Amino acid sequence: MLNTKDNAFGCFLAGLCGAEFPIEVYGGKWTSAGIVTGPKRSVAWRTLDAQFFGVPQRRKRVFVIASSCDRFDPAKVLFERPSVCRNTCESAEKRKVTTAYAESSFGTFREDKNAATLKAKGGTLGGGSETLILDISYRPDGVRVCGDIAPTLLAKMGTGGGNVSCLQKETAVRRLLPVECERLQGLPDDWTKISYRGKPGEFCPDSPRYKAIGNSWAVPVIRWLGERIKNEIHC
Repeated sequence: MLNTKDNAFGCFLAGLCGAEFPIEVYGGKWTSAGIVTGPKRSVAWRTLDAQFFGVPQRRKRVFVIASSCDRFDPAKVLFERPSVCRNTCESAEKRKVTTAYAESSFGTFREDKNAATLKAKGGTLGGGSETLILDISYRPDGVRVCGDIAPTLLAKMGTGGGNVSCLQKETAVRRLLPVECERLQGLPDDWTKISYRGKPGEFCPDSPRYKAIGNSWAVPVIRWLGERIKNEIHC
């Protein structure tokens, strides 16, 4: 959104603030946070990551607040004073696992920062050992192994092709259940288990639940924004 070749974000900001022409930035890449002021409105934006709001999911989203009222400052909603800024150092330093071993069969594996020795018998299903490379940074639509922080949940989860995040436990791997994905968004359990195509909620299939969860906002992030908007309005 912030780095499209057609400067869509600059056009969007110009429309909000009332600028006559699209707003341009040097290099064509917008920063993750900023403020612009125009004849119609003041506009602030900031990229917020859900993992810093109490849910173990790496979910970055750009939030934009615009105001035409002098008594409402969108910057005070989106930006915190230095004394209360969130401490992101701990999460930023968490290790990134990019390799894993499949041992004895493809039903179990162990992870490590280094790949295992490649063997001639690797890849066989008869007890062979093969190294798997799990690159979660360049394949956001593939099967991913969750560590302490889950990757971003997508609307295409459950549509086939291994689009659901996976969980490693006791060397066994399984995909996340809908209720676990709900928890990663900060939703109550079974929030998406609703009546579907005329059938009661208990018969709701998993696929539309995964899609709804992937399309959702992380509740703690929206709650934080809502409370700050409310406080600024009451000032």
